[in-house]
Amino acid sequence: MSAENHDDAPNRICVLLERTVLSLLENNSFTKISVSMICEAAPASRAAFYSHYDDKYHLLRCALEHQKPELFGNELGDLSRDALLAAVRSIRRHGPAFKNMLADDRNHELFAMLSRLFVDAIAENLGHSQRTLSMPSEFLSVYAAGGCTYLVLWWITENYATSEEDLADRLLELLSRILR
Repeated sequence: MSAENHDDAPNRICVLLERTVLSLLENNSFTKISVSMICEAAPASRAAFYSHYDDKYHLLRCALEHQKPELFGNELGDLSRDALLAAVRSIRRHGPAFKNMLADDRNHELFAMLSRLFVDAIAENLGHSQRTLSMPSEFLSVYAAGGCTYLVLWWITENYATSEEDLADRLLELLSRILR
């Protein structure tokens, strides 16, 4: 995965560190990646790291935030089949990184980070909706995102047991049923 470029020069270190953590995730479990490992691979000093991030989790949250356009395209709230298929294809391209991010199933914070990508997209979609909802949109967004995240995680851990197109169709069906 590649972090989106930041516009100003002071954020170059952020781009470097985000790219580095995402690159390390291609071959390492997130639990095995340390701040020292990130700084050595970047290369960047620990002081530079800590001047921008509280810890490696904060770095990963920022890196994933910058991945939203790649994962969901320009229209974050577009939950059409084409948008979901594009997201699924992007996730597959970066499958090892997602698998390694979630390899330690005891780490709920990492699952929550991935789920947050879906929550934001679903919440934005609901915000544009003209329909009356049976409960607050935040509840529906979190619920639907959990289902999407688990389905994607299952797909990755089962070595892509179904086609990208089939997964996109199932995600769309799941979202349609939940968000009616």
